[in-house]
Amino acid sequence: GTTFSTEFPCPAGKYSDSDHIRDAEECVLCPAGFTCEEASTSSDITACAAGNVCPEGSSLSSVSSCPTGTYDGNSGGLTTIDECLNCTVGHYCDQEGMTTADLAECTAGTHQNQTGLSSCETCEAGWYCPGTGNVQATKCGAGYWSDAGASACNDCEAGYYCESETETVHSMLSRPCEAGTYCDANTMVAPDRLTDACPIGSYCPEAVSAPIACPAGTWGYRDGLASVDECSNCEAG
Repeated sequence: GTTFSTEFPCPAGKYSDSDHIRDAEECVLCPAGFTCEEASTSSDITACAAGNVCPEGSSLSSVSSCPTGTYDGNSGGLTTIDECLNCTVGHYCDQEGMTTADLAECTAGTHQNQTGLSSCETCEAGWYCPGTGNVQATKCGAGYWSDAGASACNDCEAGYYCESETETVHSMLSRPCEAGTYCDANTMVAPDRLTDACPIGSYCPEAVSAPIACPAGTWGYRDGLASVDECSNCEAG
């Protein structure tokens, strides 16, 4: 309140401990790092809230916030935007006014190796990002593959081979094990007709997941058969 009709409170952003102010210009600017509401005295000065930026002469209605991609590492009392810190690697800052406690870790399947960003990067196909807070993606390695956004890699399927360290499902499917051979899961190199031949008594079409026994009444007289047509009829008697 005021004592006289010509007496006015100091405006927001200023304060005074004097009882005899005749003009708003006599009020003192609120110090940087604090806020002052209308009619404030020095005892009413409030520290700038965490996540906000309070230059000299601030009130609650005039403060700004640390922008997206940054955060308040001091838990309050900031005076300029330059005091906001860049979001750290492995994290993202997608809201204004974030503090250290608000820092969000990149979720599984994502990563971030740069600072000052508001989002994380999706892990590329052929790579994986386990757990949270990933800075870098990790190659799946030969014998495995992954889709984009993977938190773990998949076994290379039986019947195919995965020789690249960054295989995708599409690249895996482009490497079928040739007819007459057989590949177990997690195969890392193209099959060899001598060491990986389809076993005797079976035939192996291209990309077969397991050798197929020659049907009743027929038999496989050698290894490396590629189709059922190569199974020989059993002789009578």
